This record gives sequence, C-alpha cells and structure tokens, in this order.
Amino acid sequence: MADFDERKLRALAWLGSEEPDRSRKGGIDAPIAVLIDRVNAHPDFFTTSSCSGRITLFSEPCAQSDEELAAENGSGDGTRKKKKKGGDWLFVSHELVTPQEIVSATHTFVSNAQHELLVFRFEPFILALDCASVAAAQDLVACAIASGFRESGITSIRKRIIVAIRCSIRLEVPVAEKGKLLVSEEYLSYLTSTANSKLEQNKQRTNRFLDSFITQFQSGALSSLDTPIQVTNDDHFKAEIVEDDHSDSQEFHDLCGSESSLLLSSARQSVSDSGQTFKDPDLHDGVCRIGKSSNEDSMQAKRMSGWFDESTAGLCLKASELRLSESAAELFRRWGHSACNVGSRLVIFGGYGGSGRHARLNDLLVLTVPDQELKRLELKTELSPRMAHTASVINDDIWIIGGRRGPHDLLADVLVIKCEEADVFSPTITGDTFIPRHRHAAAAVRDKIYIFGGLGEEGVLADLYILDAARFTWSRLDCKGATPPARHSHSLCAIDDKLYLYGGFDGKEILGDLHVLDTRGLEWSKVLTTGELPVPRFSHSCIVLGDCLAVLGGCPTMKQANSLFVLDPRAMVWKRVGLSVPGDCLLVRHTATVVEGLLFVVGGGASCYAFGTMFSVSFVV
Repeated sequence: MADFDERKLRALAWLGSEEPDRSRKGGIDAPIAVLIDRVNAHPDFFTTSSCSGRITLFSEPCAQSDEELAAENGSGDGTRKKKKKGGDWLFVSHELVTPQEIVSATHTFVSNAQHELLVFRFEPFILALDCASVAAAQDLVACAIASGFRESGITSIRKRIIVAIRCSIRLEVPVAEKGKLLVSEEYLSYLTSTANSKLEQNKQRTNRFLDSFITQFQSGALSSLDTPIQVTNDDHFKAEIVEDDHSDSQEFHDLCGSESSLLLSSARQSVSDSGQTFKDPDLHDGVCRIGKSSNEDSMQAKRMSGWFDESTAGLCLKASELRLSESAAELFRRWGHSACNVGSRLVIFGGYGGSGRHARLNDLLVLTVPDQELKRLELKTELSPRMAHTASVINDDIWIIGGRRGPHDLLADVLVIKCEEADVFSPTITGDTFIPRHRHAAAAVRDKIYIFGGLGEEGVLADLYILDAARFTWSRLDCKGATPPARHSHSLCAIDDKLYLYGGFDGKEILGDLHVLDTRGLEWSKVLTTGELPVPRFSHSCIVLGDCLAVLGGCPTMKQANSLFVLDPRAMVWKRVGLSVPGDCLLVRHTATVVEGLLFVVGGGASCYAFGTMFSVSFVV
C-alpha cells in the first residue's frame, strides 16, 4: 500500500504541474476533466492515461511493392530500405465535427501525400488506472461495465494493479491512399455523421460512469436492479408505535461517516459537533400512541410551532420506532421514495427496496394515523416503478413528477393520484418542455408546483420550472436575482409565498447554502444565516414545522445527522435540536412527514460494497 501511495503522490504531482504530459495533447481532455478529478480524489485509485474519445484522420505509411521500392531507391534489385514506422494525426477533435472539416482535411492530404494511407477513425473513451487493491479494481470494473464499458477489465496484477476502462464502439475506415481518394465526399459526410453519433453515445456512457462512480464510491448508494416486484393490493397491516430500547448504534454511524474521504473533507466547516448532553423535559417515557390525544402529543405539536421559545433550550426529542408485523415491515424498507400527508393519512409511493430481490417499486402505501391501519392501496391503473421522483399535494391529489425508472431511464412524466377514487391519470401538459430528471426537488404553492434542479441526461441541472395544476401547463422561469447553482439531492420547501432551497450536491462539492425565492415577484436571493449551523449535506429531508423549517439527516453521515436543525426564516437563525433515534438509522434518502402533529420518518438507507444493502428503521417523533 505504501508503494501505491508513493506512486499516486508522484502521479498527482506531475498532473498538477505546468509541464505537459507525454500525450499528444499534453494534458487531460476537457470533456473528462471532472471525471479524472473525481477518480483521483478517491484514495484507492489514480489515473495513468486517458482519452475522452476522439474523431481523427490518421496518416500512416503504405505497404510498397518491390517495383515501387526499386524505383524509389534507384536500383532494380528490389532491395528494401528500412520501412518508415508510425504515423501522424492530420486531424483530431474531441467534440462533434462537420463534414466540411473532414472533406477539407482529406483533400489537403491527397494533394501532399504520395506514399501514405489516410484512415478515418473514431476512438471511444479509454481510461487506465492504478488501483490500491484487487478488490477495489474489481469494484471499479463492475461499475464501468454497468455503465456500458463492457470491454473493461484488470490488465495487470503483478507489480501494479492496472484497470483499463473501455468499450468497442470504434470506427476505422481507409479513405485515401497514395494521393487518391478511395471514397466519395458523400461517403465522407456519412462517416462524419456516424462518428458524431458514436461520440454522443460515448459521452452518455462516460456521464453514466461518472454518475455511477459518485454513487457507488463517494455517496455509498447503489441501486442497479431493475426488476419490479409483484405486490398484493388487498393486504392490511396494523401499525403500532412503542418505545425502543435505544441500543447503541454508534459503530455503524462511525463506519458510514468514513465511507468517503472526499465527502467528509468537503463537509468540513467551522461548525463542530459539540457533544453536548441534551435534557429531555416533559416527554416522560417517550411513548406515543397513534390515535390518542395525549399531553405528550399536544406538547410536541406545540413545540413544532414554537421552536425558539426559551422553554425549548437544550431540548432533545425522543423518537420511537414504528413497529410493524414482519410482512408490513418489509414494505417500509425502501429509499428514494416519496411520502405525503393527505387528510390524516401518510401516503408512501415508489422508491427502491422491498422484500426478496430489491427493485424499484410501484406500490402505494396508506397509513391512516388515527386508526393505526396500514393498507396497500389498489389503483385502477397500475403505476410505473420509479425512484428519486417528487410528490406534491394539491387538493388532496398527489402529483408525481419525474424520477428514474431504470439506471439510464429518466422520466419527465406527470402522474396525478386520486386517493379517494383509487385511480391515477396522466394529464396532457402543454407549454415549455420539461427535461427528464431525477433527484430534483419540488414544492407547491396553492395550485402551482415549483421544480428546481436535479440530475438530467446531460448532468446536474440549475433550472426552475412551474407546473400550473389548474391549467396543465409547464413554464420554465427566468427569475430576477442570483439563480442558485446547479445541484441535485437538495430540498425545497414552501412557507406562504416563499420557497426555501437548501443544500444538495453539484457534482463536485456538497452544498450548505440557502436560497429564497419570492414567488410573487419571482426573485431569488441568497441569504446568510447564523446560529448553530448544519454542515453542508445532500439526500436529506426538509419539512415545515409550524412557521419554521427543519432539516434532518443526509450525507455525509455523522453524529450531526441525528439532529434536527430548525431555521427561523424571519431571523434566519438555526437552532440544533437533539434527536434520540431508535436502532440503526441511516437517514439518507428517507422521507420526513408531519401527520396529526407527529413527525413520521420512513425508510432511508444505502447499498455499498463495504456494508451491503442497509435499510433504516422507520420511526415517529
């Protein structure tokens, strides 16, 4: 391992210097600069050579007959001179090219080269890496193959463990030889179009690899299985909330907190975890019973609308596990789902998980809070499985927007679930084109739903859309003020006519900024906050509690993730509230929803090579 670390230090020092490297270009290709940075930031890998993919015209020596050699040598004995080796690039582009560029370069070659062969080539992305261990190399190869680079593999395990990431969508066609064209200009245009198409495919695969690398090696989440599970729609389950024994789960949180040195280093701020011991006034035994109006419930509901009263100083909320029968508990093992409050009912849709082989889900669970009843609602029309979508409630209808149906199948559709009628319909939406995405954020203000950011096919987004639920129209908004930077896995909440956007991940850094949009004037403002600041995070939850916002969980996982950070939007002051959670909780890609004065935290978790698949327990505050 010491040898690997020394090699990596030397390689990165050379990469960071101003001297050109040994490649023809002398440096990293711009289209993959972000990918190279991300890979080299991981402690188990560093890159040794790379190419983003390119369209080229390559000149190489022709094979010559004995007669040609004799004429060239001025002798008749056919004695061969030493053959010229190698060749040269006449044209190189790592971006799309025009037929005119190729035709012009080819004609220039024909007029000047008498003993050369000109080959038109498309060469796809290739990346060579040095790995710290065989296990790390195997994980990286699996990630690359799943992203479409099916020719990837470990090429050496002797002195160094080398991985090559590559695919076979190449193209190589001779187009001129010995001063003559071998093909027509029309065929050169056809080759150019074909190469451009392959370059676009190459770009999509490279972006998928970057996304998968971040997901698997830097956020700890993995969700690559696509087979939907079959569900039985008539099952009913009883749910009961009881006090948990609060067994020590710190070891698990400590492990998850070190899952990625990049994530942790990005999150280092002046804010530190003080380790303060919180007192627990007035909660008595911490037992909550659904459907009973108790003093404890009333007091907790009161706190939700008065977080900054002096009486809450040092407050620690005590959570209780939502205990279900074994079959019902399987239904709550999911992440990347949505949860809404619809008339005293907690409605959960989709996500990734389930019993048996985990998959993207299409079931609709309804927990009626006063009756302690959990039901899988049978709809007249089957929903498509998805995760990382958004769900917003307007007039007791649930509006599902976007998400991801498969690893590379992003959605832009809108589904409206009518719980009372047990039906769903997909309205025709006119107006601006909504770009397919997942891991975006949504918030409803009256009959309008605002969507910001997410991950699209071309990368991380920074756009703002508004869906008019009354007129069924999409509008892409250009607002006044400073538009928030691109991000995904962030949160967006509405209080009155204002939207509060917090956190997320921009593909390089974890964000902890707060932006406010006044929907009346459509103007963004970035605000500075004070108090007990939360560390930057993504894949967290944000809920409205009374007239305040509360942020819970997220990645990177750490002690702070098990605290509620409550923001007073009038004074822009954060307050940290302790939260004693039950069992092993991994509050990443979970949901937090207030129903009947209780805060339901459902699901969450991740899958990684170190720990396998982990689902968080569900609980209520």
